[in-house]
Amino acid sequence: MTRYRLVSLLLTLAAGCAAPPQATRLSPPVPTVQATPPSAPTIPDSAAHFSLATTNPGGNGFPGGRGADQVVAYDSRYGTMTHTNSYGVEAVVRGGRVEALGGNNRAIPADGFVLSGHGAGKSWLLGHAVVGARIELRDGTVRAWRDGLTGLTALAVELPLLRAAATDQPALLGRVDSLAAAVAALRASGTATEAQSAQLDRTATELAFRAAPSPAVEGRGVWHRPTETTPEAIRATLDRLQRAGFNLLFLESIWGGHAIYPSQILPQNPTFRGFDPLSVWVAES
Repeated sequence: MTRYRLVSLLLTLAAGCAAPPQATRLSPPVPTVQATPPSAPTIPDSAAHFSLATTNPGGNGFPGGRGADQVVAYDSRYGTMTHTNSYGVEAVVRGGRVEALGGNNRAIPADGFVLSGHGAGKSWLLGHAVVGARIELRDGTVRAWRDGLTGLTALAVELPLLRAAATDQPALLGRVDSLAAAVAALRASGTATEAQSAQLDRTATELAFRAAPSPAVEGRGVWHRPTETTPEAIRATLDRLQRAGFNLLFLESIWGGHAIYPSQILPQNPTFRGFDPLSVWVAES
């Protein structure tokens, strides 16, 4: 997992901890499965209308039966895969919450369902069916909203990746494990507040930055005007620069019309007369 992937995803979680329910109108509703009404703030009357894949009137001729601008729900009655093409996006829902968002032709969980969207439906899913969002299917509509557990659910999905990134840093790994325990305990309590979720998310973001590997670079350079007049002093300076992380030295060998080395063209800097420091710099580097 790259640093950008991990950090981008954790920062997205910070923005998705809590928001009021969102809704939009899409394809005409059809009869659907029963669902438990959510225990959440009032949900708008309007939400994304969807069709069941097994009875979708607008999906004829399209891969997986997902038509243009639709949101389609796939459950075990349809099969094991959605068989959709690459022109949409899909949310996997278990236990009434989104556990994954992205991709197409998804496996359909036996204990959940997949919401698949194209066009306007895709936009609606990307905007509202974030990982951890609560999802309700009822009366031909799909409703999505965020609560105090939304961010924690998303964190639980990402923590194994964060742990893998910190494997070679024992002290950091301990902090990741402590964070995972705190997230698990708060999720189990079912009483997470927005403030608690946000605090744990900030901790995860910090750990993600610390776990991210430093990318390799071609050169960490420094410009140096030499004053060293002995091989021992030159070696000491090179050792100090190497300890500081530099791997490239730009040595100022001519200034003020004088060279630091014996030259048949320029006069030698009086500081180094009788000594060829440049040859020592080259050899010791």
